[in-house]
Amino acid sequence: MRPDNGALAAHPEQFEYAPSTAKTVAFAATAAVLLIGAILVVLNFDAVQQAGAEYRGRRARVLAPYFGYILIGLGLFFGIWAALHATRTGTWRMRSGQALKQQNWVLAGDLNEAHQRLATADPRIYLPLPVSRQADAARRRLRVYTVQGAPVTYLTLTAGAGKNEQHLPVITFEGPAHEAFERVRRRLRKPFKG
Repeated sequence: MRPDNGALAAHPEQFEYAPSTAKTVAFAATAAVLLIGAILVVLNFDAVQQAGAEYRGRRARVLAPYFGYILIGLGLFFGIWAALHATRTGTWRMRSGQALKQQNWVLAGDLNEAHQRLATADPRIYLPLPVSRQADAARRRLRVYTVQGAPVTYLTLTAGAGKNEQHLPVITFEGPAHEAFERVRRRLRKPFKG
């Protein structure tokens, strides 16, 4: 299991990336259903091919001879994908065990400038936040982590992906800065799911 945020991973004394039981179970169950489905298609291949041949329509006639193969391929592909995902899912939490809730936004602008503005913890300086709903080729992300019931917010800014990912230092908002950012965060557009 590989941590998905190098900025938090740089502080093992404060944060840890732990397996997520809920995500692991969900992906494992999905993998099991898909792989069992693929096995059932193999065991009942003739019946599946016959069912495919009975469909009406132009596309159905073209795909009918390959219907069983398509179902097996899709079941295996997504089943293996879900099984791999089940082994790699996790969530960030504090060393004390408190879970961190994460939200992501795409940054539309210079990463370093956004980091400098956010590091001031002053909404008059860091607003407006240059966030967008659309993905960008540079994969610039603002990730916000909050702790349930604690007046603290952690922000990380990253760009790139994989080995080329750039991580800027973690920004911490506590007390009044946390409360001000919470008001801002609630008004931001819908977070990006990526």
